[in-house]
Amino acid sequence: FSKEFRPRNPHKEGDIQCRPETIFKRLNPNSMDHLAEYDLESIIPGSIDNCHTLWLSDFELWDEGAIAIAKGLKGNKQVHTVYMHFSQVGDDGAEAFAELLKVNQDLHTINLGQNMIENEGAIHFAEALKVNHGLHTLTLDHNKIHEPGIVALIEALKVNEDLLHVSIFIFIFIVSIVISVLNI
Repeated sequence: FSKEFRPRNPHKEGDIQCRPETIFKRLNPNSMDHLAEYDLESIIPGSIDNCHTLWLSDFELWDEGAIAIAKGLKGNKQVHTVYMHFSQVGDDGAEAFAELLKVNQDLHTINLGQNMIENEGAIHFAEALKVNHGLHTLTLDHNKIHEPGIVALIEALKVNEDLLHVSIFIFIFIVSIVISVLNI
């Protein structure tokens, strides 16, 4: 067995975790709707210095925020984990992260569960997974992904032998799929 062993949990003692209140500021602090503008283009590059884990869950980023974060992570070799569940991210945000995965092999974990990603976003991730060999875990639970997106992800897993876990959990009464490369 010639593969280099990689632990499932890439976190190390001393890892720095960054949370939304230390990263983002709304341009209009009185606006709480998703149309509020975030000054992400100027905040992201300096705010993720020395971060290993970005905790962006429950923060209404929408696609615009996810796109800015993905741009900010291009070329970043320190951040290995991004939690963005419950962040209102859709297919455009998923596409930005998929494009990021094509050039960033240092991300180990991405959690985009409980968002608004549909088949199109899942298909973008599937294409990225065919060329990314650094990601350990991709969580897409409770999005709007159905058969075409699931099939695309399964096909990508046949090509990517490095990904350890993809989780897609869709409405328990319809279908629940947890795929582990170790079990394929």
